[in-house]
Amino acid sequence: MQFKDPIGAHRTAGIPIIGESWSDTEVDGDDVAGIIFQDCTLERVRLRSTSLWQTMFVNCRLDDCEFDDCRLFRTQWVNCSGTGLRIRGGEFAEATFSSSQFERLDVERSGERVVFGQCEIGKLAFNGDGCAQRGLTISDCKFDEVAAENVEWESILAVGVDLTAWSLQGARFDRCMFVRANALGLDLSDVRFNACNLYDGSFGETRIRQAPGSIFSECNCDDADFAGAELEGALFSKATALRARFAGANLNNAMFPESTLVEADFSGSAARQSAWLGANLSAANLERMDAFRASFRNALFKDARVDGARFEEADLHGVEETLDGADLRNARPTIEWRAEVEAQARRAPAT
Repeated sequence: MQFKDPIGAHRTAGIPIIGESWSDTEVDGDDVAGIIFQDCTLERVRLRSTSLWQTMFVNCRLDDCEFDDCRLFRTQWVNCSGTGLRIRGGEFAEATFSSSQFERLDVERSGERVVFGQCEIGKLAFNGDGCAQRGLTISDCKFDEVAAENVEWESILAVGVDLTAWSLQGARFDRCMFVRANALGLDLSDVRFNACNLYDGSFGETRIRQAPGSIFSECNCDDADFAGAELEGALFSKATALRARFAGANLNNAMFPESTLVEADFSGSAARQSAWLGANLSAANLERMDAFRASFRNALFKDARVDGARFEEADLHGVEETLDGADLRNARPTIEWRAEVEAQARRAPAT
């Protein structure tokens, strides 16, 4: 049977277009919404002003293809491969790239809730309007290179990414999540992490200057450089930051509960109303730190330097060291009965 509209027939019947090939073709103003392309090959195909709403490419090969001013809404590329594709203009929202391998993918259009899952891409580049992404998800992907200079990303979720392969100069991240990210040894001094979650990341020897309200819980920050950094309200819960440099940093309202900060440098930092419950500050440099009304409950200060530090009205319950040289006016020392109750609670139960 011959159809006047074969594409529409495939869409209506839900039958995939299988095994077709297109080369050096330009499609302008067409509608392939809802179509499934399976085992197809597209070589140097340019789609312009075309609707690909809920269109699926399954096990297809795309070589040097362009999607120019198209509607890429809930479009999917599943188990696809090829030299790559470029996305410019149009609508780019809720699109998904999964289990695909491309040599290069250029994103030049701002996106909304786009997903990259289990992909291997030689170079992923965000340029022009593509620098603005909201709700982007990156999970279990491998990139040889990511060009993300001057991007402005909001509410991004990236899991297990290796940032050492990323170019991030001038990047701005707002309320993003980079979980288990590897940033070992990177200079991120011109990158801003605003209220971001960097949980369980590797930031050893990394340089960071702007991360207000960000979460570094359970991160490895050994030998990291936060000198003069904007870290107001940041959370370093159970982080390890041996020999890390926080000299002159803004740590007001920051929290370091149960963190390991041995030999870290906090000299001249502003840490008013900060929290250090159970932190290990052994051999740390806290000279001239302004820790007005901070809480150091049960913190360890063995061999710490505190000359000129301001601990006025600070909570020092459970602190065993005398902190000679610090301003301790109106500081609250250990309450003996409470310390005894806490010691009993920490004891192993009798067997």
